[in-house]
Amino acid sequence: MSLFAVSVWPLLGVAACHHLLDDPSEAAIVFGGIIAIPLYLIALLVGPSDTAFMGTLMLLWLLAWAIPMGWLIRHRRGRAFQSAFIAVLSGISLAQAALGYLMILGKGV
Repeated sequence: MSLFAVSVWPLLGVAACHHLLDDPSEAAIVFGGIIAIPLYLIALLVGPSDTAFMGTLMLLWLLAWAIPMGWLIRHRRGRAFQSAFIAVLSGISLAQAALGYLMILGKGV
């Protein structure tokens, strides 16, 4: 359920901007809009390939989901706390998807 809560926004973002993508691998930007900014800076210094950049972005996105969920499972709080925690993760995912969508829109300007 928690993976669905954080993946629904990026998937909707990809569906909304699929016609703006030059390359299908650019869809990963919608998953990690906030994460992509520091990765772009590292990519400028190191110069990795697009495939490595998108793979790293997706790996970090999955870790950003898995680490808080592992913490939540380990501490076993009440049902209300868990629901609020998943709602916060979903909100962060919405913000990342919105930023990624804006980045894709901005590349066309």
